Amino acid sequence: MFNLGKSNSDKEELKKEASNLLDNVKDSSTELASEVKKSSNYLQNEAKEAIYDSKAEILTLISSLKGLLADTDYAGNARQMRDQVLAKAGEWKNKAADEIMHATDVSVVKTRSVVRDQPLASVAIAISAGVIIGYILGNKSSSK
Repeated sequence: MFNLGKSNSDKEELKKEASNLLDNVKDSSTELASEVKKSSNYLQNEAKEAIYDSKAEILTLISSLKGLLADTDYAGNARQMRDQVLAKAGEWKNKAADEIMHATDVSVVKTRSVVRDQPLASVAIAISAGVIIGYILGNKSSSK
């Protein structure tokens, strides 16, 4: 089918190179999966720590609210409670946003380093993904 006047030794050489490229892609994919798993574990641990910290802050806030409710000035206490709750919610939102940004930055840096270290493997993975997507879309449109 693709016989372009190549000799058998040239064909064997191409097969070897293709095999080596596939091995490199497998190794790169395995390495990338390992890096993603490490990052995922790191982020999971960071999230757990943030949850435990938030739990302690919530318990402190609840005891503070109980103390405010014990006073007789309910209108002033309600405003103070609302302000405290809003302030804590804002802090938690900012903390979560910072964690998400950090996770995104880490994943971008790791992806770029893998692409820089092994550009041919990255291109091979991209081409493989394109072929698979093209095949899937081609089958769907041809069946209609």
